[in-house]
Amino acid sequence: MKKLILASLLTLAASTLLAGEGKSCEMKSKGKPVSLSGTVACKGDDCTFTTAKSTYAVCEMSKADVPKLASAGTVNVTGKLITCEGKQKLVIDKAGK
Repeated sequence: MKKLILASLLTLAASTLLAGEGKSCEMKSKGKPVSLSGTVACKGDDCTFTTAKSTYAVCEMSKADVPKLASAGTVNVTGKLITCEGKQKLVIDKAGK
């Protein structure tokens, strides 16, 4: 019985320590506002936004329909650069030609 209780406590402690290891994105007040012009390319659910000088991973929490932008050619977007899972990502708020 003691071994069962001890095993349960160890499992609970381990799950508590690992609970915060999910996605961590600075969505609320943090992030650098940007206005960019470039193209969107998607492979499955992973999309990238490419400008003349840089390439950004597009955050899956973007408000714009990102896969639709991939077929639109060059687009102008506004949004913000955030840190998500240790990488810099672009959250697209608005997009247009």
